[in-house]
Amino acid sequence: MECGRLGLELRCDNKNTTTIVISDIEYRVLAIHRDRHILRIAREDLIKYDGLCSPQIIPTRNSVLNSELFSPGLGYANVTLFYDCQSSISSRSTLGFFPCHNAGSTYSNVSVATRNNIRPKRCSANVTVPILRSSLEGSLNSLLGLKEALKRGVEVQWYWKDSEACGKCNDSGGACGFFGPAENQTVFCYCPFMFDNSHDDRQCIRIVSSPSPLTAR
Repeated sequence: MECGRLGLELRCDNKNTTTIVISDIEYRVLAIHRDRHILRIAREDLIKYDGLCSPQIIPTRNSVLNSELFSPGLGYANVTLFYDCQSSISSRSTLGFFPCHNAGSTYSNVSVATRNNIRPKRCSANVTVPILRSSLEGSLNSLLGLKEALKRGVEVQWYWKDSEACGKCNDSGGACGFFGPAENQTVFCYCPFMFDNSHDDRQCIRIVSSPSPLTAR
């Protein structure tokens, strides 16, 4: 029995950094809007120090925001980062070409493209990542601008088939729990003292105690 839905676990470290794993990729959680079921997230391996020039993309780990639990929010666009390519990318398809100057960088340069059909030859690596669509409007003309665009993150909305039932459990005073395999978990409502489960174990019902019988004198 789990206290939370698998796949929605938030992890916190001693630096007050909160992360979540979506489709095997770790993201930093920048904001949470519980009322709208929205997270604003940024890919952790690209926004940490020198992460853009040393991403964890071997093998290639593209950001996939569509999943059983998440759907991408509005206003985002995918860009592809190409590393150390031996052939150039058309200027009409690329947002920039930037050298990696740090001594500890894994790659020596990175090109940023917006078209999915762009495939330059003999690149060391490439990775697709979402950014805000507004970031495409002139702010990616430098390596610093690209880093800032990645740090701003994008929004995703979480949802699963039993989210409504989980809300009813919380509204009745209980705490939502789950059991079963990850791909088909079932809601169970944990109820506090003086409450009992409903017939379907998804809501809490206050226990009404019967009055004590009068004692004959």
